[in-house]
Amino acid sequence: MNNDFINNELEKAKQNIRESEIKSVAKALTILNYLAMKNNFVSLKEISEDLELPKGTASGILKTLKQYNFVKGHSNGRYELGIHLFELGTNAQKNFVNVARPYLQKLATTVEETVNLGILHKSSVLLVDKFQPNYGFQIGAQVGTKMKPHCIALGKVLLAHLPDEKLDETIKNIEFTKFTENTITDPDIFREELDETLIRGYGIDNGELMADMICVSAPLFNGREENIAAISVSGLISSFKGEKFEFGKKQLLECAQTISKDLC
Repeated sequence: MNNDFINNELEKAKQNIRESEIKSVAKALTILNYLAMKNNFVSLKEISEDLELPKGTASGILKTLKQYNFVKGHSNGRYELGIHLFELGTNAQKNFVNVARPYLQKLATTVEETVNLGILHKSSVLLVDKFQPNYGFQIGAQVGTKMKPHCIALGKVLLAHLPDEKLDETIKNIEFTKFTENTITDPDIFREELDETLIRGYGIDNGELMADMICVSAPLFNGREENIAAISVSGLISSFKGEKFEFGKKQLLECAQTISKDLC
């Protein structure tokens, strides 16, 4: 997310506070939006200065938001969005899934492979939806499953777009379990893989979770250019290869772009 975009959003936020009828509510919502925009651990000083709020005011709002688990405070004096927002988001996510569903169903039929939709939850990937062609056998995890991000394409995409500080914290919490001979278990090598994922615009799991399965994943973005989810196509290495793999990857990337536009 570039600085111009952030600065524009901050100006809008401050203007919303000035124009709001109930300023205390506007300030609380603005802090939540600010934490979401930063997508990182943020200090009271940063919140106060960036939003032009007195420290005492910002501190009081943060304490209240913590009581309701909208914000989580850390021992180092920094803040991030709390778990209750995720819980609320899970309910709202039904609409998000509804937007993506027809595109993903069509993608599964077109590429004749399994299609997955996942989000990052703490240091895991939560599978929120899954689509398969009308024939063939089940492949991969079931909806609602939490998976380790280091060995799946969805995880690589979701982590690759995290801010550095958030990525550092997430990687510290990952247990780099070895599932196959191809599983990456070295955090430094995994970081290099994330850099490559970000550069090429998609992630690949080449037999890293299951030795006979390959998966390619692409990011979904909202109107703020934030990576909010990822989609993937999974298949058996024996059949999902060569021209079929390239076709599937092309269809996946086009599908991700179309969904992202609809989410703006």
